[in-house]
Amino acid sequence: MWVRPSQHTADNALVNTHGAPRYPSLLGSVVVLLCSWIWTPSQGSTFAEALAPTRVRIFNPYTATETLLPRFQHAKSVSGACWAGSLQDARHDAWRCTSGYRILDPCFTGPRAGVYLLCVSAPWSRSSLRVHLQKPLPMSFANRGAAPQGTPWALELTNGGRCTVLTGKTLTVDHTRLSYACSNGDGYGPVDRHRGQWSIVFVRPHVQKRTSVYIAVAWY
Repeated sequence: MWVRPSQHTADNALVNTHGAPRYPSLLGSVVVLLCSWIWTPSQGSTFAEALAPTRVRIFNPYTATETLLPRFQHAKSVSGACWAGSLQDARHDAWRCTSGYRILDPCFTGPRAGVYLLCVSAPWSRSSLRVHLQKPLPMSFANRGAAPQGTPWALELTNGGRCTVLTGKTLTVDHTRLSYACSNGDGYGPVDRHRGQWSIVFVRPHVQKRTSVYIAVAWY
């Protein structure tokens, strides 16, 4: 979609400093065309957001005093065990755990790593589980990554979508894997980090067209 210059800008471009009409310069026209080509409003974000570099944030549910943040202090407590590093988050302190018949991933260790972990479905989630360990963590199976290495666990898109990474076998379209489930669509393929503004291929529900959408925040 092309962006039209405002009427105020167009009027000013046709008037010189002496008040005599003139045509806009070729350079000015080229600049307008380039800007309209670079920025596509269909991405659902403002021009300022599109220019801002992606922010990398590290999820931390614990306070400086080694307690859970207020929104997690009432988390339900369950007994469980962890057998491998998280598949959703490559951090060394993220784990894949189980409680009964439920698989919980990711679960994060804290200051009391040998006692319990906190498991959440997304960094913005207000619901969580506190898993009290029935046996020690198998440290030899821990992840070796550190943010921002590996695939981000969650994304906040400039079009308002919030996404969490999908693990295991998923849908593939045109040799591109469905990699993120978003609140307003789906994210395909790996995150493109070639520029300061990361992006991902995005598809809205019931719409075949794929677009590249900027990532405002990448969570690890």
